[in-house]
Formats: sequence, C-alpha cells, structure tokens
Amino acid sequence: MSETNHDATIQTERIEDKFIIDKDKLDYVRGVVEKHLPAYSHEPNTDYVINRSIYFDSPHLTFLKQHLNGVGERRKIRIRTYAPNGVPNHIYFIEIKSKDNGESEKTRVQLSESGFNYVMNHYQIAIDEDLYITNDELDKDDVTKHANIINYLLTLNKATPVVDINYKRFAFQKSESYRVTMDEDIKFRPLRMIPLNVIQDLRSNDLWNDIEDYKDKFDNDKNFLLECKYQKEYEPWFKVLLQ
Repeated sequence: MSETNHDATIQTERIEDKFIIDKDKLDYVRGVVEKHLPAYSHEPNTDYVINRSIYFDSPHLTFLKQHLNGVGERRKIRIRTYAPNGVPNHIYFIEIKSKDNGESEKTRVQLSESGFNYVMNHYQIAIDEDLYITNDELDKDDVTKHANIINYLLTLNKATPVVDINYKRFAFQKSESYRVTMDEDIKFRPLRMIPLNVIQDLRSNDLWNDIEDYKDKFDNDKNFLLECKYQKEYEPWFKVLLQ
C-alpha cells in the first residue's frame, strides 16, 4: 500500500471465514479465484504482498483468551505494514479489529515510521502534528477520535507487542464487500516472554491444547490459508470451489 492516506481510517462490517488447505492446491485455488475476481493491490504491477502484523495483548493475554474461548464480542490490536512483491513500503497502520458474533469491524489510523517507533516504545499513539500530516486526507477530528479509541484500549488492557507475524498474501476483490485472499509461508516471532503463571492459567482453563492445535495448523509449510470476507453470502462459484 502506498499513497493510501484516504484509506487510513476505515470501518467495515464483514463476515470472515478461514480455511486451511493443502499447499499443493494453491495454484488450482488461485486459478479459480482469478477467473471471478480481479487481483487487488494498492501498488501497480503487484503479484503478491508480504504482510507484517504485530499483535498487542495484555499481560494476561486477554485478547488471545477471548479468541480461544470463542467470545462473541472480542477485540484485537495490531500494527500492519506491507511489502509489495517483497519490497517494504514503510507505511504503517495501527488498528483495532472488532468481531461481534461473526461480523468484523476495523478502525485504524496510519502511522509514519517515527509514529510506528513511538508506539512500539511507548504503547500509545502520539497524537501530534506528525499524525495529522500522515493522515492529511482525513478530517482532523476523525483522526483524533480514532487514535483516542485505540489509545484507550491499549491503556485499559496495558497492552504491549506480543508477536510479529509475516506471510505472503495473494489478494482478489471486486470491492471491500467481497474479498478473497490466500496466505502462505506464515512465520512468527515472539516479542516478549510469557510468564509461567500465564501459561499455567491457559493450561488450567483447557486452552493450551487449542494453542498447540493452532501451531500445528499454521506453523506448517504444507498448508496455506484461504479467507473469504463477505457481507451476506458466498458467491455461487466460491461455494463450488469449497465443495
């Protein structure tokens, strides 16, 4: 993504379904999707994008536990940056992704590189002139509002960076209302040590096996992740593909 200030603060409501599929089917799935949806990227002549996501969580991993327990209303906080065709563009977004009984909503603001470094060191967005310049195509009040919402959730949960995830993404969409992506080569790097008492708490709440299951599914070069984001229902061709 570049020159994307107009897209720096968005609120979308979509349903998201994910499927883990054998990697030897990637070319076939991609070929089918390409027949029905145009390739999507903010950068011209982009075949794929390396996505980097840095996830924040509380000292007790509140957001992870909400996810593992299938809580209907849950949140996550992350920073995202992109490398079209593997070349970093040094554009950063910090966002809250909210899920309410299957429907997703995303609120985000764009950060400069110095703004990114500030968040990584202070766990807050610096609401200053640099932030307004970085989001100069947006109303200043909207930038302030969304930054304050994100800062509030960071403060409330004492959230700090937990894990850094990278993956190669092929994206296709007609509009924000219908989007299909394929992610491969998923890699992750822990950013902080998890205390023993937090691990014991996960074990005592029968969540540790779920974590190991996720590791087996995603830390596997034999699989890729297919995701469909939609508002009402699958398009007919996608139903056939899943079958």
